Amino acid sequence: MQSLSCIVRQFTNILVPRCIISFTLIHFFYGLASGIAVAVPIGAVAILCIRRSLVYGALLGWATGAGALAADFIYAFLAAVGSEMVAPWIDSISLYLRICGGIVLILLGIRSCLRVTKMVENIHHLPLFDAFFSAFLIAMTNPGSLLFFTFAFDAFKMAGNDMTGIDKAILLLGVFMGSLLWWGIISWLISRYRRFFDANRLRYLYYTSGGLLIIFGTVMLVSIFFIDMGSSD
Repeated sequence: MQSLSCIVRQFTNILVPRCIISFTLIHFFYGLASGIAVAVPIGAVAILCIRRSLVYGALLGWATGAGALAADFIYAFLAAVGSEMVAPWIDSISLYLRICGGIVLILLGIRSCLRVTKMVENIHHLPLFDAFFSAFLIAMTNPGSLLFFTFAFDAFKMAGNDMTGIDKAILLLGVFMGSLLWWGIISWLISRYRRFFDANRLRYLYYTSGGLLIIFGTVMLVSIFFIDMGSSD
């Protein structure tokens, strides 16, 4: 009888931690996948990250990605702690967010096209904070990230997974690490091609990226009218 109780105790001590670890890994890797998924689509921040990685190096490219990471993490946190309370407020200001985002993108694109020569000649004069904050501002004007995380977390909960406070913290850690991993890899890989970009190619890069930013901003502003027309119908 004593030997049987010892066996049960040892089995319990081994089994319980493994179950806890397995559930923890499920939450972490789901958050990791969500963090990568929200960062992968090519948009304005990705364009800036690619351009800055080519012009300034991996560190400035990563700082740009970190700005988007910070904004996405805020939206992931809001979705995790109570999207049903936050979503109506975000929806009420989404129009102003899109307007600000569109204007910022257009201004960045125009600035990129008009100051090509000066930017090419002074490629070592972009503070880390400027790279971070510009990307953070652009990413924060995209409330679609909140909708993405709300859908992803609700689907995860509906699949029968627990969402306690610790579970949410582990999930958010996975989101943070996934986005961090993605932007780090992208900025490092892109920066490997810096040696192929001379002054002329850098000018083309600035014109192209500036034009894309203007297009993204214009599409964001124009889409407001279609959304308003659809809601009025």
